Amino acid sequence: MISEIKLRPQPLGVYGGTTGALLLPSAEAAEVALAGLLLGNDGFEKLWPFYDLAVKEEAELCLEALDSFQVSRLDEAWMLSYNRFVLTADASLFEKLKGELSGMPLALLEAAAYLHGFLPEPPVAPAEADQEILAYLLSTAAHHKLGTGNLSGGLSDIDAAVSAVQDVSPVFAARLLAEWAAYGHSAELSERAVEHYNKALALLEATGFHRLRAELALELGMCCQLAGDRTGVGKSRLLQAIQAYQQALLYFHREGPDPHAYGLAHMNLALVYLAMPMNDEAERLRPAIAVQSLREALKVFTRETNAKMWASATLNLANALQHVPSTHNEANLWEAVGLYQEILEVRKAEEDPLAYGRVLANQGNALAHLGAFKKAEPILAEAHSIFQSEGELDSAEAVTALLEEIKKESGIAEV
Repeated sequence: MISEIKLRPQPLGVYGGTTGALLLPSAEAAEVALAGLLLGNDGFEKLWPFYDLAVKEEAELCLEALDSFQVSRLDEAWMLSYNRFVLTADASLFEKLKGELSGMPLALLEAAAYLHGFLPEPPVAPAEADQEILAYLLSTAAHHKLGTGNLSGGLSDIDAAVSAVQDVSPVFAARLLAEWAAYGHSAELSERAVEHYNKALALLEATGFHRLRAELALELGMCCQLAGDRTGVGKSRLLQAIQAYQQALLYFHREGPDPHAYGLAHMNLALVYLAMPMNDEAERLRPAIAVQSLREALKVFTRETNAKMWASATLNLANALQHVPSTHNEANLWEAVGLYQEILEVRKAEEDPLAYGRVLANQGNALAHLGAFKKAEPILAEAHSIFQSEGELDSAEAVTALLEEIKKESGIAEV
């Protein structure tokens, strides 16, 4: 029975998906290549071509390279069968390997079988499991607990996995911390989630995983944004959100590999700027910066390609244009009126009456500020009717007050 793994540490969890479960057999100068691989650097391609193809998501070529790979030690031939099972979920391979493996190799096989749906529960880590292998098995156990609603148990397993692996495989530890943080967005855990994202980013700083770092910076920004709204820490968390989004935008570009992330970062950055208090002259520039970011977002999100994100960005841009300090206030207000109209053309009053009413109210408000009272009145009257029928009395009263102000301004006597 094969019970040990010669080459350590293995790159378990360094990459996502099935690649993160693959094992590497021994090779000449493997330690040097492995040290670079664990940090996301090149230099391992000639030693383990099948792994390089797995990283590149070339599934068929990966299997071909795996079949032609020659191990330098006969007692590591099982790894090739194990890797093929990880990649193909071949039931016959699973049954064959079960009879050949024990200890850590068997536990990793059973973890892969669990993830493929062959087993109802993941294996318990054997006593000899340590570092990245222990962390991988703990993360599999956490996956099971989180999937069955055991949040505290799952997060506890992830914390234990991080402690086991952070000294030998920083990227795996960073991924684990990010997974914890993704589940910890709830109000009670949002502060710890922010801490975990920051730790993950610190671990990734000296690695070649630039895209992962940008993705986690984007997630950190959203987490800080939520934490600032929920916990009362307010401005400090919102400032952290701004820094995180700016960090993400150092990597993401409109013409880059993930334009959606670029658009999302710009839209969220704009929302943070709009949510920040404006207590001095410098802070009053924030709405203008928000407008620029929303315009960038709308270069990515169009009505045809992403109607939901387009509508959100367009609505926020229209709202921002009403408040941005500018020497072109009138032009900004007319642009806002036009943007509200674009939204009204795609939104249906019957699908979300309150959302439709708010757009009408905002459009009417912009027209009132322009002095276009005759255009504003019927729009505001429709918004008022919707708010009344939906029981939004505060919004209805606000529209009533605006209509009364219009009557005074336009010289129309009250009925």
